[in-house]
Amino acid sequence: MRGLRWSAVWPMAVWPMALVVLGACGGGDGGGPAKVASVNVTSLATQMEIGATLQFTAAPKDAKGNALTGRVVTWESSAPTIASVTSSGVVSGVSAGVATITATSEGASGTAPITVVPVPVAAVLIDNRSPNVREGGTAQLTATVQDAIGRALTGRTITWSSATPAIATVSQAGLVTGLTVGTTYVRASSEGKTDSVPMLVKSINAPTIASTGPATWVPLGAATISGTNFSSDIAGNEVLVNGVKAAITAASTTSLSIVVPSATALPCSPTGPVPISVSVGGDVVTSNANLAMATQRQLALGESMLLTSQADLMCNEFSVTGGTYVVTAYNAATTSSLAQSFQVVGAALAAPASTSLAPSAVISYSAPATASFGPIAMPTTRTRDERLAIGHAAALEASNDFLRTHTNLRRAMAAKKARERAAFARTASPTTAAAVAQAVPNVGDRFTRRMMKTFGNYTTYDEVRTRVVYVGPKLIIMEDSLSPLAGTMDNEYVA
Repeated sequence: MRGLRWSAVWPMAVWPMALVVLGACGGGDGGGPAKVASVNVTSLATQMEIGATLQFTAAPKDAKGNALTGRVVTWESSAPTIASVTSSGVVSGVSAGVATITATSEGASGTAPITVVPVPVAAVLIDNRSPNVREGGTAQLTATVQDAIGRALTGRTITWSSATPAIATVSQAGLVTGLTVGTTYVRASSEGKTDSVPMLVKSINAPTIASTGPATWVPLGAATISGTNFSSDIAGNEVLVNGVKAAITAASTTSLSIVVPSATALPCSPTGPVPISVSVGGDVVTSNANLAMATQRQLALGESMLLTSQADLMCNEFSVTGGTYVVTAYNAATTSSLAQSFQVVGAALAAPASTSLAPSAVISYSAPATASFGPIAMPTTRTRDERLAIGHAAALEASNDFLRTHTNLRRAMAAKKARERAAFARTASPTTAAAVAQAVPNVGDRFTRRMMKTFGNYTTYDEVRTRVVYVGPKLIIMEDSLSPLAGTMDNEYVA
């Protein structure tokens, strides 16, 4: 029989146990989101101009200086009337002064100063560029202050001054007062920039011309102009005879003695009235005087005259009315290779029957580079249409000259046209040919054309995008549609 061992077991109490994990929040090493401890505010500049914008940047950081991302930042300006700021940190200059820009995130803030300065003055422009005033009178001047890109600046102080206050004074409001006859300079300055204009002070009494003498003036002859309010100082007067300055030999307030300019200085004109003018202290008075400077010529029916010297050729007048004259210019050089250029200009007191002598249709040719005698009377210029026609004809003639001297190219172009005509004849019916022949583009149509790249050279070309600007019975005009001036001359092409 197995023996048994008995043992006593004391009662044991079993207590339930719970595991508690405590996490620390904020700045610890427990792994939670760090709290914003500071905000660093920066910008690329600490000064800006009125009207400009500047981006500010905020960088939130924790207590250890580590950058924090994804945090909400709000912006504020200490002086919105000086510098305003948007919710994204864009600062705008409003007025001159200093402001503080603050960025806040989760209770932490950072600041940065900004100084707003006025836009600097780049230029001062006086509006009236040729002002004048009479003695004892006033004239108001104004000036505009501009920045570097030409924008007008307001609220700037402009300082006015006169270079010669004895002639004219100017107030700080730009009001000029004329004191004595003469010319001075009036200046306007702002923030170191200055502009000036000449201010002419005229006599309180303008000059007048009452009469001239003798009855007919001749080149290098003495003449007298009578009137009022001339300057007793010779240098204070200026006399022009048919646009040419005359020498003044004596002067009083009522009379001027002059020497008529020479025939080589005066423009050739028929015997009769020519314009004269007297300038005194900025005032100009005009009148007429009879001038006889042309050499008188008379030819009987069938008679001819040969003129070879420069003196004889300078200015000739056929005074007998009702006749018809033929004028011929020729090259008298004895060397065949010597080219001569000339200019033939006619003038008449009344409208002549010959259109070649009408002042509105003078026929002229290229004159020498150095004139051998004085200017021609009554010069007239060609009309715009005449200049365009001449230039177009010259370009066509140059192209034709090129073709005439390059026979191979001319034959190649003729062969190309022949092939095109033959190809068209094989594929087109008479009805189709008539339709093609009548196909005329409309104004505004666009095409791509090949244009000569080198003038007179048909082997190189550019592809040009053209637009039709004129369609006429014999002419179609196209312009480069990519040109900067494209479309600006449409009105010029209206028939």
